[in-house]
Amino acid sequence: MKTRWTYAGAALATALAGTTLLAAPVSVKDAIAKMRVVQGFYPYTEVNDRAMNGIIAADRAIDAAWVEAAKDPAAFKARQERVRQAWLDSIGGFPERCDLDVKTTGVIQRDGYRIEKTLFQSRPGHHVTATVFVPTDPRFKAPYPAVLVPCGHTYNGKMSEDYQRPGAIGAKLGFIVMVYDPIDQGERPQNRKNRKPMVCHGHNRTGHRAALVGWNTAQFRIWDGIRALDVLCARPDVDAKRLAVTGHSGGGTDSSYVMAMDKRIAAAAPSGFIASIRGTNWDLGASDAEQQFYGQLKYGMNHLALFMLAADRCAALHLATHADFFPFIGVYETAEYAAKAFKSLGRGDCFQLIDTSGPHLWAESSKQAEFLWFRKHLKGEDVWKGYDCAKFQKYNLGFSLKDPKVDVGLARDQKNLVTPTGSVLDLPGERTVYDLIREEAHKLESERKTVTPDIVRAATGIRKTGFHAEAYDRLDQELANGKSSTVTLLTDDGIALQMFTFRPNAPKAGAHPVMIVSEDLDSVAHAARVEEILREGRAAVILEARGWGLTGRFFRHHRGEGGASATKYYGCPTMDEMVTMKYYHLGENMVAHRAEDMLSASDAARKILGCDEPFTIEAYGRACIPAAHARFVGEGRFAGLKMVKPTWSWKQMIDDENLYTRFADVVHGAYRHYDWTDLVKN
Repeated sequence: MKTRWTYAGAALATALAGTTLLAAPVSVKDAIAKMRVVQGFYPYTEVNDRAMNGIIAADRAIDAAWVEAAKDPAAFKARQERVRQAWLDSIGGFPERCDLDVKTTGVIQRDGYRIEKTLFQSRPGHHVTATVFVPTDPRFKAPYPAVLVPCGHTYNGKMSEDYQRPGAIGAKLGFIVMVYDPIDQGERPQNRKNRKPMVCHGHNRTGHRAALVGWNTAQFRIWDGIRALDVLCARPDVDAKRLAVTGHSGGGTDSSYVMAMDKRIAAAAPSGFIASIRGTNWDLGASDAEQQFYGQLKYGMNHLALFMLAADRCAALHLATHADFFPFIGVYETAEYAAKAFKSLGRGDCFQLIDTSGPHLWAESSKQAEFLWFRKHLKGEDVWKGYDCAKFQKYNLGFSLKDPKVDVGLARDQKNLVTPTGSVLDLPGERTVYDLIREEAHKLESERKTVTPDIVRAATGIRKTGFHAEAYDRLDQELANGKSSTVTLLTDDGIALQMFTFRPNAPKAGAHPVMIVSEDLDSVAHAARVEEILREGRAAVILEARGWGLTGRFFRHHRGEGGASATKYYGCPTMDEMVTMKYYHLGENMVAHRAEDMLSASDAARKILGCDEPFTIEAYGRACIPAAHARFVGEGRFAGLKMVKPTWSWKQMIDDENLYTRFADVVHGAYRHYDWTDLVKN
């Protein structure tokens, strides 16, 4: 028996071999614990690494395909339309345009510009708060070019100086600039109980629930941006043919999405987001819910695609800092591919990468540079001489020095509030994103058909055949009242899982064996329950499905083993969420993978135990969700399901935004067809 683990997934079958028998009788608890010692296991990494390898291969292939398509304008346009439509479908589409009901709730006069406090609805009863910076210098004449600025992740949103400065800079250069609050930022909290902007946590709470109905948090973010452009275009002092968008961090996300989705955008400068999917997942891990789309690497949507969807009409300035959340190597690679594609399209002067030193901040030099870019491409001014680092770098020193000619003054004061109380939640009839998701969910509930195994397989991707797991590295141990065999199961997709089997000395005829599945990271927690099952004359199995047990404890990560960046997904206490979001890019989900783990483990366990009886699944906590799926589509493998402290139903998750949920526990779009608890009823 091999006594050390190997990280190389391809070598697993040869590294795991033989059977070891430990003859001295032990307790179930000791049998599980001793297995850990005898095997000498290092923490598994295959779950994360396998998903990561899939992302790397798919992401690189998409980059190459875009560059190749750019050599043929017809092929490029066809690819643009195909990918844009698939992207739109993956976020659930957009609603119909409603009356914007634009209101100006106040005006602040400043030197050379005024700030119009603006309120509009992007959907009926769903309001957006914004400040519009309008030039008043007589040197500039209407209609003005306009720039849209979605705020980055910050609690005070447009009240932040970092996101007011572009408005002031632009207005003093003859642009109308709209800075607006995204959901769960600034004046747009969405949780009525919390009533404070939740930023990243809020975006992800929205994301869990939106995914169930086949939506994405980005649907709300992009649509708000599109409707903000509608507000600008409706103004008589705006030239609707000269529109631009820029933003940093979460605002860089929104600005790149609006750039790619809305064909009215003629110039863009997304900052601090676009890198590469492979680089970001390797170095940072999962980002906010709106920063990844279900199955995007299957239909050709990656970071390069954001530039490519706008490459034939938009002058794109790519802004980045070197010590960013989003790794600069990904920035550089994507920029290199983008430059090649723009050149092939005959628009080589319409793409530029601007990088600066520093961490994840919207550098003052970047703000200055982007408006030079906009002056060139929207106003035709001969001001762009390339990026003069020495000229602009002075504004980055200490990350606090600002251009003294630009003063936002009272723009950060309470006088800048658009709503009377500083919260859209206090507006009559306000509908939050949770309300919108609930409305969609209730509509879907009324349209469902009777759920069948085929419907579940289609919704989840659980295979009917083809999955299997081979048992290796068997360790047999004598128990006081039976025998145990511990094996490593190697699944068909190369994941190594731990499985413990227990046989009683006096088996009861016809008794169903029990398979225990749990979200616990240590199977010792179920030793007492196994002892009970053995005393009943029944066999027992503990399966550590992927993301739980040893495979849920830890995985290698570029930013340091065991560090916070390696284990946290914006406050999520469990490791499995990081891997789940990698699956998300690939159009896969953790629920389906875990269900298949249980299905293949039942086949392997029956061989080891030498029994033909179907298992009763005994599922604990969050494991109840994949267990319900496995039992429902199991074709006789499971005789029943016992749930112990099951987690929330999907309906409960949707109806109560304060319940803590995870992407690992939901299936994208599945609520269109069923709630996971429906599988228990049938």
